[in-house]
Amino acid sequence: MDAFHRVVTHSGPFHADDVLAVAVLIDLVPDAEVVRTRDPEILEQARKDPHTVLVDVGWSYDIENRNFDHHQRDFHQQRTSGVPFASIGLVWQAFGDTWLKKVLEISDARERDFVFQRVDEDFIASIDAFDCGVVRGTHTVDNSNSELRVPSVANLLGAYNPVWFEPQEFDQPFQEARRVASGLLRRQARVALSEARFGGVVENADDGSPILVLPTAGPWRRFVKPHHLVVVFPAVGEPGFLVQAIGDPDSTQFPPPLRISYPEAWRGQEPDALKELTGVDSVTFCHRAGFIGGATTRTDAIELAKQLVKQGTRPCV
Repeated sequence: MDAFHRVVTHSGPFHADDVLAVAVLIDLVPDAEVVRTRDPEILEQARKDPHTVLVDVGWSYDIENRNFDHHQRDFHQQRTSGVPFASIGLVWQAFGDTWLKKVLEISDARERDFVFQRVDEDFIASIDAFDCGVVRGTHTVDNSNSELRVPSVANLLGAYNPVWFEPQEFDQPFQEARRVASGLLRRQARVALSEARFGGVVENADDGSPILVLPTAGPWRRFVKPHHLVVVFPAVGEPGFLVQAIGDPDSTQFPPPLRISYPEAWRGQEPDALKELTGVDSVTFCHRAGFIGGATTRTDAIELAKQLVKQGTRPCV
């Protein structure tokens, strides 16, 4: 498709999907004009202009003409997961690969494909889901019947709209939210890129044992194998090593359901008591939730991992 020089979206209150969609487009063409309007004549011109991208307004989804609305009655596009598309999802499908190539400068096509999918699954799909009203923004609190309201990216970007006692001027707050959205997207993509590149680190460290010893901290969760129970890696920003029980890599819980848990007697103990319980000289802590501990030296961290494998609690299957 030819280059565009204008982005048209609706005026007035904004949501995360139109904010982030415009952020993607302006990242690609920083000099493009952003027009926020509901004027029928301007929207009709935008629908037909090959150099304009129409976002979240206009009652048209037409990739060739760069129309990316999702509000029309005959629009039923959704992901294989069942999450429907809103404006950012449609724009990401059309421009995401180009954005990753130009903005993040990812030249490897396989890495771009991985990051493209991961960003959609872990970030953009949630914004689409909130915009389409198919998700609740709450979590159930453990050991309680109450629910905790959890602000989403959609909530936070939407909060840039002026509140009732502020001047009802939306264009400047929209641009502020757009800049924030661009930064969030870039970081999410960088996280996904680090994950794409960390698979090889895990593969090289895997010796077939239940203890995975890594040379560096990194996003190992999606790359662990079924035989892995514990991962050992250097702490970040401080000396020492961490010994983490491996959980379900697809779980959104924290901590996730674990393949093995630290013994109850070790949890929350002070270092001297832990040394007596574990026989590990430089053990530093064991978390009260039973999913992670640490030691000062690599050798002791590996020994702590061995003791966890021997004495830890495994779920009944």
